[in-house]
Amino acid sequence: MKKILTTLLFTFSLFFIANATHNFGGEITVKQLSYLNYEATIHTYTKQSSIPADRDSLIICWGDGICEYIVRDSASVLGKDIKYSTYTWQHNYSGEATYTISMTDPNRTGGMVNLPSSDNVPFHIQTEIIVSTFYNNTPVLLNPPIDWGYVGQVYQHNPAAIDWEGDSLSYEFTHPLSGVDLEIANYSYPDQVPTPNDPNNTLSINSELGTIAWSLPEIEGDYVIAMKIKEHRNGQVISTVTRDYVISIKGAVNEAPSIEVPIDEVTLSVGDTLNFDVIGVDSEQGEILVQAIGQPFLLENPPTFNAPADFTTGPIDANFEWIIFDNHYYLNPYYLVFRIEEKDAVNCGLTDYHVLKINVNFSPTSTNTIKEKLDVEIFPNPITNDNIFVKINDQIKNEKAFIQLISLDGKLVLEKTINASNNAQAVNLQGIKTGNYFLIINTQHKSKAFQIAVSQFSK
Repeated sequence: MKKILTTLLFTFSLFFIANATHNFGGEITVKQLSYLNYEATIHTYTKQSSIPADRDSLIICWGDGICEYIVRDSASVLGKDIKYSTYTWQHNYSGEATYTISMTDPNRTGGMVNLPSSDNVPFHIQTEIIVSTFYNNTPVLLNPPIDWGYVGQVYQHNPAAIDWEGDSLSYEFTHPLSGVDLEIANYSYPDQVPTPNDPNNTLSINSELGTIAWSLPEIEGDYVIAMKIKEHRNGQVISTVTRDYVISIKGAVNEAPSIEVPIDEVTLSVGDTLNFDVIGVDSEQGEILVQAIGQPFLLENPPTFNAPADFTTGPIDANFEWIIFDNHYYLNPYYLVFRIEEKDAVNCGLTDYHVLKINVNFSPTSTNTIKEKLDVEIFPNPITNDNIFVKINDQIKNEKAFIQLISLDGKLVLEKTINASNNAQAVNLQGIKTGNYFLIINTQHKSKAFQIAVSQFSK
């Protein structure tokens, strides 16, 4: 067997108490496999050189009274003495409800500046989900929490979160926890040390872009911080992922590198090409690493970014180019994270971030063929059988309507042609996998796009 799975009593956690750990961070992501069947992955970042921190197994609690002992799936070394591990398992819920999936490890890293006796405080991460027939996966965080800072220099971090269902995300700070919804006592936010409300020592988070900025740290050491990534659909929060991690602030003299991206936001359409240069500079002329992270790189026909793959003596001039195809259409913006990191003697340099917001329309903007919005209805949504019905309310005669179904990773799944009449017409989606899609309806002069869910879960 790949894993050994045993339902545990909470008293089994006593085994771990004698083994002090050095947790640097973590979060839990969740996938919906079928109606009541879910798969959760615990992501942990621990000190590689600390043997007690190297857990070959952890306890996951599913929020319904069941806790299980699961074995590690994978492990890799990220540098900076950080080891990344994942632990994945599946669970069947008994019914629809809101559940909090969690993992608690008895000890955090010791000596936290903003958390007294931190090595005696449990390390706890949790993710809240809504179990229902409406298909959903939680956001995925592409950028690990291993950015370090220096006294007197701006610290930055961005999780580079993406959501494959196209749901919108928001970001906020939260109080670190020691148990399910249990806030840690005697905790102070990093910018409240050494003096609360010091205007020269401020911590902020961009609620839309997700970038954390701390300006300016005053005391060397390690700090605990936590952030929530909330997933929104139709005005409702449908999941909340909490990332809890350690910010390491060094006391040596250092100046931050900078990354220059010429635009903050752009709107593109099918047929357009986005092309620009990204400049990475370190004033101290050290080695730097320039990266681009985001969902566009995971699609078919992804962008190109020709930055060196490893640390290189700067400055670096890297070209980004993305040709927009039909399957890149997206109802919500893409957020592309550009990151620069410097390399010092122990590979723990400062970072700088720039987030580019990319809107992609379906109709070309470079010609005069921009289409008006089509007056059309679709139902039901989500789809619980094989058919979705399309009713075109515009008075269009002797025309056909062309329908495309596109997956959220940019693949064309289905094409159909129907009459452009105001009668409700069935479009058969038999064989389409459960998930979220874009449904695009085009006539000769008008167009309309929808985000739909195929939720063929039987209760």
